[in-house]
Amino acid sequence: MRVGTSVRLHLTNTVLLVADYNAFWRTSLQDGVYGLGVNLLRSGLVNGDRYIGSQPSLGVYWQVNRHFSLNAAYTVFIVGPFLTQGAPPGRDVSYAAIWADYKF
Repeated sequence: MRVGTSVRLHLTNTVLLVADYNAFWRTSLQDGVYGLGVNLLRSGLVNGDRYIGSQPSLGVYWQVNRHFSLNAAYTVFIVGPFLTQGAPPGRDVSYAAIWADYKF
């Protein structure tokens, strides 16, 4: 389950700043956490904590022209008790990305 909020600020007609915050919980105590390939990363069978963690992020999106945009984002995932209780304990993760889009 995810609960989140976001704020969007149009700095100019072509530049958008987006800040958001999401928090994640397990809906069922029997459920685990899964990877992108639906592989089980952490089983929920031996862990009674529901709170998985939170993820604040900040992004800047610049529409240079009709076809081309430049974007950058920074995100941190802060692990909660479900990921810190167990072996190996989970760690906070942060990452940044910069990308360009060209649309025909």
